[in-house]
Amino acid sequence: MNETHLFQIDDQGANTTFRRVESAPCSELVTKKPTFAFSNFHKRLEGEYVDSSLVVQVVPNGPFLLEWDAAMGNYMERMAWKVENTDSYDTRPLEIVAAHVNGSQVALALNGGRRALLCVQNNAIEFKELIKLHVIFTYQLEQFFLWTY
Repeated sequence: MNETHLFQIDDQGANTTFRRVESAPCSELVTKKPTFAFSNFHKRLEGEYVDSSLVVQVVPNGPFLLEWDAAMGNYMERMAWKVENTDSYDTRPLEIVAAHVNGSQVALALNGGRRALLCVQNNAIEFKELIKLHVIFTYQLEQFFLWTY
């Protein structure tokens, strides 16, 4: 798995087909890396989650908050949470190995036992780190964790 493809569902009643969407030259959808999760995402306005044209795409180096631009016909990047900006506990480079996205949160599992939970900031289009889960040491196959908020 080295790249990502986006498909559109064409529903003609009894005849439903999938059509591959070619990435527009100026689209900021990441296509040269595998995608772990891709989902619609809500905006948070005055503490309420509302429908939006936002989506989240999670690739090995981080989740990207993208917004569909109907006039341009492509996705525009609004924010990215880069894995390389997080603390590493050894010399191995960090990367995302699994992810889940719902309408308001992004759960990430990174190599080395690190996890993170993100949401969208109130009245803004950017990620907020809700929970970090750090592996602080391993002893006899048991892992001990420290929650930080």
